[in-house]
Amino acid sequence: MASTTSETAPGINPTPIQNDSPNDEMWPKIEQDSTCIRVLEVLPSGDGGKKEDLAIECLFHLVDVETTDLTYDTLSYVWGAGPATKAIRINGHERPVRENVYAALAKLRRETDSYFVWIDAVCINQADDEEKTHEVNLMQRIFARGAMCIIWLSDFAVKSKTQARREDGEDERPLTPAQVQAGFDLLDLVCRAADGKVTETPASLATVAQRRDAAIAVKTMVYDDWWERLWTVQEVVLSRRAQILWGDLSIAWETVERASEIFTWDQQPDLPFDIFESFGPAINPLAMRAGSVRIVRHGRESPLDLLWRFRHRQASNPRDKVYGLMGLLRCGDDDDDDDDDDDEEEEEEEENDDEEEEEGGDDDDDEDEEDDEILFPTVQSCDYALDVVTLYKRMTLDLIRLDGGLMPLVGRRGERGPTEGLPSWAIDWMEDPDHAKRYGRYWPHAWAYHAFRADNNTPMQMAVSDDDDDDDESVLSLGGVFVDTIAAVGSPVREHDLHRHSDSYEALRAHIDRWAELAAGFVGRKPGIQNFMGCPWEDRFRNLTNGVFPGGLDVSEETENGWTRDMCVGQTLLLTENGHFGLGPFTAQPGDEIWILFGGLVPLVLRPRRQVGGERDNYELVGDAFVYDIMGGEFIRELDREHRTVHLN
Repeated sequence: MASTTSETAPGINPTPIQNDSPNDEMWPKIEQDSTCIRVLEVLPSGDGGKKEDLAIECLFHLVDVETTDLTYDTLSYVWGAGPATKAIRINGHERPVRENVYAALAKLRRETDSYFVWIDAVCINQADDEEKTHEVNLMQRIFARGAMCIIWLSDFAVKSKTQARREDGEDERPLTPAQVQAGFDLLDLVCRAADGKVTETPASLATVAQRRDAAIAVKTMVYDDWWERLWTVQEVVLSRRAQILWGDLSIAWETVERASEIFTWDQQPDLPFDIFESFGPAINPLAMRAGSVRIVRHGRESPLDLLWRFRHRQASNPRDKVYGLMGLLRCGDDDDDDDDDDDEEEEEEEENDDEEEEEGGDDDDDEDEEDDEILFPTVQSCDYALDVVTLYKRMTLDLIRLDGGLMPLVGRRGERGPTEGLPSWAIDWMEDPDHAKRYGRYWPHAWAYHAFRADNNTPMQMAVSDDDDDDDESVLSLGGVFVDTIAAVGSPVREHDLHRHSDSYEALRAHIDRWAELAAGFVGRKPGIQNFMGCPWEDRFRNLTNGVFPGGLDVSEETENGWTRDMCVGQTLLLTENGHFGLGPFTAQPGDEIWILFGGLVPLVLRPRRQVGGERDNYELVGDAFVYDIMGGEFIRELDREHRTVHLN
């Protein structure tokens, strides 16, 4: 029987194997009140034969992630679909694994000494929800204490069916090592050129054809499934160092990240050739996919922004749309947390004070738990026994409490996600598989949100209760003032419709002109609102669609692409019974109501839900809106408005 210790494993805390059952031998027990993890020791292949052809023999070691001095790597990869068709041996017992894990271990295994690595699919008993919850809650520490995060992109010497090939019209033959190396050389060259260190072009990039091959390789790399998996975000961000391993070739994550930054900011690296001639098709995918991780790795984002930034990424378990980022959510607003990746050469005693809080004794752990409770009082840790609907409701409520206002309600345009049973106010972190039904516009609305004060800085008034069909928190009650009822809406502006035109901005302006025709007809039927509040309707309409509001509030350049491009898309024109003009979710309907809810800097469109007896205090959230003459708090200030409570279902 294989031992669980090895002479090549200094610093391991030995764990005796219990001989009661094969399960004990396979899975050294992890106590729930511990900070222990299993680390896999991959035994050397020996000198004879091709190492990929030899059986992979491993040992499990139980170590305390807080105190161990064992040097181990972590593996970031795509699990893959289908059954486990390969097998490795752990502690003398055969363990089935999927092809991707097997291929990674075969590449990482050394010939003469052991290799230590933590792999979630192997080191966690995935059939034990209690253990899975325990280990996922340690994920932040596991990756932060690993020496290197190995990003395994499988083997490029397999027939490629990536989007990069299909879009470019290339054949689907597998990439060659020369092409991949050229891609890596090009990224390295871009980084060195930005630092003024380029003296000559590598031989791998000497011709236009080679540079085009390099671009194909880079684009194929960033369209790998790894970039779609949610868990990979925190795996890289939390790690001290990371390296992409693609087949037999590797490149430092920092090089990929730096190149994405250079292209994001439209820097022109001083190269002896025109990089855009050959590399152009790869620039946007690289900048967007590597750039999103770079932003989080080196910056500070609110938990709300973080969850929205990676909402499009995939997770097989819907709970992981939250849990897959918990390691980042816990430290996302910690100003003392270390955000650079140079600490790998420092001793533990020299690391930052914030890490001492994580690594310290019981008192420090208690402080960390208190911080977590302040941020997310109802989602303090991962719990796979919790149902998805309850998790999403609790997370939305915690985000509202953390914000101290209603920013978590912005950006949605009336869409309902695929998770059944969610109330309208709760964020569905699962996206609809049909891209045409993804209406959300969180980012431009978030950029504009803080420019307004529709609630006149009135503190939020919030309560949560159960509804008749649910024993958990489903009804969100909020104080506010009723503004008006929507009488007419324009035709919607859908982003995918605009992209069908050669000039999308011209198509947008034509759509706005049709809104103006609707407004003119509406005002013509209501002469009393032509000069509503002393301002001609034409001026109100023009200012609204250009981002200019009363009181000198000009937000025309507040968003990334300008107000008209960002805030008229995914929207429609709202015309109310008393003459208000607004932009709101294109799913809005006549009969919907506009409210200013306290704690919300912008108005909201709510849909009344009639109850038995005709009461209309229950509503559904449709989305946020921008109404011309109420965005600065004047609607609440100028008259003694009746404060009411709405109940969002």
